[in-house]
Order: sequence, then C-alpha cells, then structure tokens
Amino acid sequence: MITLMSDSIVPDKRTAVFDVEPVVTDSQLILKGVTTSKEAKEATLNLFAQFKWQVADSIRLLPDSASVGSIYGIVNHSVVPMNSKPRFSSEMSTQALLGMPVRILQKDSWLRVQMADNYIAWTVAGYIKQVSREVYNAWMTSPKVIFLSHYGIAYSKPDLRSTPVSDLVSGCMLKLEGVEGSFYKVSYPDGRTGYVRTSEAKPVDEWLKGINLSAESLINAAYSLNGTPYLWGGTSSKGVDCSGFIKTITFLHGLILQRDASQQVHTGIPVDISAGYDNLQPGDLLFFGEKATADNKERIIHVGLYVGDKTFIHSINNVHTGSFDPESDLYDDYNTKRFLRASRILGAVGTQGISTIQSNPFYQPQ
Repeated sequence: MITLMSDSIVPDKRTAVFDVEPVVTDSQLILKGVTTSKEAKEATLNLFAQFKWQVADSIRLLPDSASVGSIYGIVNHSVVPMNSKPRFSSEMSTQALLGMPVRILQKDSWLRVQMADNYIAWTVAGYIKQVSREVYNAWMTSPKVIFLSHYGIAYSKPDLRSTPVSDLVSGCMLKLEGVEGSFYKVSYPDGRTGYVRTSEAKPVDEWLKGINLSAESLINAAYSLNGTPYLWGGTSSKGVDCSGFIKTITFLHGLILQRDASQQVHTGIPVDISAGYDNLQPGDLLFFGEKATADNKERIIHVGLYVGDKTFIHSINNVHTGSFDPESDLYDDYNTKRFLRASRILGAVGTQGISTIQSNPFYQPQ
C-alpha cells in the first residue's frame, strides 16, 4: 500500500525521496522513514487514518536541518562520485564537479545530497565542504574562474614545476583571488589555494558572456571529447555515460540539463521523426531504446547528439561517431534500429528541465 502511494506521489525516485516503511511493535504501528515530499507524508498518514488505524508518525522531512546542521554544501574535489546507496559497493549514478553547489538532505559518514539538476544521490562526507548559509552565499556571489581544458592541474605556486594542489577537469570552478603573471590565483571551498594557468581557464562572468549557444559550438564541444571512455554514471572528461556526455557538453555552454536520457527525452522541443530524418537539425538530441509493446512501456535508455547528414556522436564504449546511413562507413545498425525520438534544446533554454547556470536556483544566494 505504501509502495503504491509513493509511486503515485513521488513517481521519480531520482529527484525525490520516499523511504517509508511500517514498523510493528508490541503496542503500536509506527510509520518510519524519510521523504522530501510533505504532500507524500500527509497523504500516507491520511490513508492510514481512513482505515481507522492508529499509527505513530516517525516520518522525517528532508532536508533534515536538525540532524545535518547546515543544508548547504559545495563540491570540494575535481570529480566526486555520487552513489545510489551510502556504500562504496553501490553503483555510481552520477558525478559532481569542483565548485558545484549541493543541498545536504541527510548526513552520516555519507551525505545524501541533491544537485542543481535535482538529482539525488549519496557521496562520502569528505567530498563535500559543508558550509553555513552565509559562506554559501559568499561563494555563489564571489568572482570565480572555470577550468576549460579537459585535464589539468592547479599548482601550489605560479610555477609549472611546483607541487600540484589537485587535478582539474573542464567545468571545475574555483574562487578567483587574483592574477599573478600567467596564472590565476584561486581558492577552493575548503580554503586551499592554488594557481591555474590563464590559458586553461576564464573568469566565469567573462565565459558566460562569451558563450555561443549554437549547433556548431555544441558539436565542436562534443568532438573535443572524442575517444573519452564510457563510464557508467560519468559526467566529466574523465569518463562519460551517454546522458553524462550530453550533460557535460551542455554544461560547458552554461546549461544544466536533466541527468538521465529517460529524463532528457521529456525536455526541449519534440522533433517529428515519423517520416525519417529530414526534420532533424544539427544539435538535436537523439533518443534510443525499446519501443512500447502491448505489455511494456517505451524505454528510453540512450541519447546522442545529431551532427547532420544522418550522423551522430554519442558515448557507447567511448565517445565516437555513428551514422543512420547504411552506405556510410560509420553505419550503426544497432542504434538505427532502436532510434525512437528526438528533441531540440536550441531555442528551448528556460523551458522545463533546461536551465542556465545564471537562472538555476542552486547557483543563487539563499
């Protein structure tokens, strides 16, 4: 009964939490657990009340500031793994990059956090710098730089021979403290300082103003990751899964998309592919999976970026190019047969599931 209730009120467990179960003791029935949905909690309690069952309410609403302290956090390492459960043996469901803001929902030796795309996952507490609201706001409003090379180093001194402070990947953001020669002096959320070459980074404000959100630019960013290994849950230049590849190239254009292909398919402007490929435009997202049958719903399980001329780039095994054209050397029979949908994100920024860094609530002072 509780499962049916949660499925109807919290249908997507990737962006909301409903972990509630009944516990029977000698003297009473206790509803115990956590949820991010006040409506789900109230509906569950009301359901039991309709059956005249006396229950003790032990459902905590998340974020639970009473137990976690401050709910604000900032990613403190170049690439942080986010797991489906609070243990290392669980699958990595996504990643977060240095400087990204998170909301802390639960806290133990692991943190359950929500990211700017609303995705919820667990990560080791030491990977996130938990900060006060005031420090969080100061970080959000301070000048920052974004690292734009796919791989690099923050140095301990403005000298390429100095000891590294950490590695960096494209999309990492650090606080800008000044300029020394050909280096930006930067600081981390935990207060460490370092130096990044000016040739590999830009001040965030300058970068945002200079973004050219076009098909050509998206495709160039996609090709710059060509050969990057496939990594389940990966959203960085160290490794990407299919939807993480799309998230990475769009984040480098100042956009925040939904995490998974099955979420991304519901965003943007739908493109009619019923008559073939003629309506597709470079920069469109292509979605692949299993067609609906009498017994099963359609399943979207893969996404790629349309390049043009029946060609697309995507991440399977690694980032590479495929084609719908049987005459092409790049012909991909497997994905041609499971191509189901397409959507256009160009011209759809600001619609459901496609926000900019500037407009996303997580990047705003709280």
